[in-house]
Amino acid sequence: MKTAASTNAAALEGNSIDITDGPAVAALVAGVLSRHGRLDALVNTVGGYTGGTKLWDLEPKVLETMLSLNLRSGFTLARAVLPAMLKQRQGSIVNVAAKAAFDHGAGAAAYAPPKPPRWR
Repeated sequence: MKTAASTNAAALEGNSIDITDGPAVAALVAGVLSRHGRLDALVNTVGGYTGGTKLWDLEPKVLETMLSLNLRSGFTLARAVLPAMLKQRQGSIVNVAAKAAFDHGAGAAAYAPPKPPRWR
C-alpha cells in the first residue's frame, strides 16, 4: 500500500487489535479522532472462514468464532465510529463481504449465515 500511496505513504497508519473487543475498537477510534480530529470512512474487510465441516460435526465454538468475525465485527466497528460520524454530520461505512452471502458450497454452515446482513 505504501508503494501505491507514493508521496502520501507517510499518512498511512496500521493497527493490530481484536476487532471483536468493543473497548479495544473504541480506543482505536478515540486514537484516530485524537490524532486527526475526525473520522470520514470505515472500510470493514474483517472476516474469517472455517469451512468444509458438516453441520452435525461442527463444534459450537467454531460457529461462535465465525459469527464474531463475520457479523459481530461489523456491529462493533459501526458502533464505535457512528457517534463521531453523526457528530460530524458525515461519514461512510463500507462493509465488504464474500460471495458466500449469495452462493456457497457444501460445508459452509458456520461461514455463510452471517454474510447476508452485511449486504443490506
